[in-house]
Amino acid sequence: MGCHTWFKNRISDMPQDHLVRLREETASSCRNAWIVKTSYDRWLNETKRDLDEFEKSHKKDGKLSKDDKSYLGMLKKMSTRKYYDEKRNEYLEDAEALENPKTPRNKVLRVLAKHNFLFDGDLRNGYYDLGQFGWGDNYRVYGYPAGRFINAEEAISFLETYDNGHNVVYNMREGMCDEIREIINRFFVEFPNGYIDYG
Repeated sequence: MGCHTWFKNRISDMPQDHLVRLREETASSCRNAWIVKTSYDRWLNETKRDLDEFEKSHKKDGKLSKDDKSYLGMLKKMSTRKYYDEKRNEYLEDAEALENPKTPRNKVLRVLAKHNFLFDGDLRNGYYDLGQFGWGDNYRVYGYPAGRFINAEEAISFLETYDNGHNVVYNMREGMCDEIREIINRFFVEFPNGYIDYG
């Protein structure tokens, strides 16, 4: 089906309706996080089980890679009461900050960035993914081409050059088409400081 098409908008240009929706969804996600919904005993049992399984599976050769050591350290830290209490409180405090209409926008964005993979880069110069707002995989491109396209002309020109009749797909149809040009033009009219990339 081709690689993903990512449509991103500058965080500083985020429309109010996007901010409201992200606040609501992220606050709900924080309140429903497993660490918030489960008891400490269950949390401890689960993390200790993960720790035991990891140690057993990696003790065979007796050597741990740097990543394995890091993961092991994280599991040990997670299996403490202190970690559980701090993380649980953090999720609840973040939910409250998002739900409070008086929370300053900068703090809201920091909390959103902490809980969303949607955010890319820092809050001043960063971007957020528009997939949940109807902009994502509207068309697909094969081959994972590199590049970040910051205007419609550049994005369309690239696809017209890149496509050989099979590299670009829209609604199961192969090849560059007017619908793709329209999607790209519409995107840059709505989000002039956004960009498109593939991956």
